[in-house]
Amino acid sequence: MAKKAYGTVVRIATSANGTYVTLTDIIDISLPSITKDSYEITNINTDLGIKKYNGALVDTGELSFTTLGYVDESQIDSSNMPHTFESLLSNDTTIYVQYSTPDDTTYFQASGIVINVADTFAIDDVIKKEITIKLTSNITQIN
Repeated sequence: MAKKAYGTVVRIATSANGTYVTLTDIIDISLPSITKDSYEITNINTDLGIKKYNGALVDTGELSFTTLGYVDESQIDSSNMPHTFESLLSNDTTIYVQYSTPDDTTYFQASGIVINVADTFAIDDVIKKEITIKLTSNITQIN
């Protein structure tokens, strides 16, 4: 039986050991897709026409989500200094994100930077905020 995504949780903080704020009204989420670069190491004299590769750097991807309606960004706090997603984007501030899948007490955590913030809406719909965080660390399992 398929598992519904309702109950997925995203929490963010501006320091690794800070207070994590749970974002509410998430209506769409794309979890990170981890990829790895490669580079060719073929020796034309010994590899019999077959290309050979070695692994290179790992890219931990992006976490993207869309919230429905207003996001109370005043809770995104570091040293009693409120931040908005737009200020996190323009200041290149490292943030810390935790996410879990539905009905699961296991969280995954990584650091990253906000690379996209967009308010979108149809004329007859509510305002939605789309946020993309480029992960810049390993993704670790916590809890």
